[in-house]
Amino acid sequence: MCSSSIQTRWCVGSGDVLQGIGRSCQGGQGQKPGRPRISKQSCELIQTMAHANPLWRAPRIHGELLQLGIGISARTVSRILRTLKLPPSQTWKTFLENHMGEMVATDFFTVPTVRMRVFFVFLILEHTRRRVLGFAVTEHPTAEWTGQQMVEAFQERDVPRYLVRDRDASYGHEFRSRSLIG
Repeated sequence: MCSSSIQTRWCVGSGDVLQGIGRSCQGGQGQKPGRPRISKQSCELIQTMAHANPLWRAPRIHGELLQLGIGISARTVSRILRTLKLPPSQTWKTFLENHMGEMVATDFFTVPTVRMRVFFVFLILEHTRRRVLGFAVTEHPTAEWTGQQMVEAFQERDVPRYLVRDRDASYGHEFRSRSLIG
């Protein structure tokens, strides 16, 4: 023990007491510090859920585990999912190759004139042969006008399943309601 009054204020106790305090801060004698390990069954369950439901990601699997009473954080689930070898999803290039025959693309480009006017050219392209199915020129493209051009382009042809376009205002509600393309 400590002898003087100044030492008594700063001296907590003997070495045995300090070792006991250190052990209680570490969480007991036999445990390692840090988070508890995830059981092998939980990891296997996460892997099974990910393989059976390829569209499920960490938040969905975490929710299902909580409903089963398994307390694992979403972050831990995402770390486990990163280690899995899942089959690759379809890329944009693969999609284009698989659906080339049922797809058309539309776009606008501008043509400035000598008299400082700007014309908008609407173009419809078929992807299989890269053939122009239709084009039209206007000074003021609207959704109604663009939709009418789509109707006229596919009067005598089968309507394709897919349409590739950008998010221009000329493809408004009227265009979507008249074009009939998925």
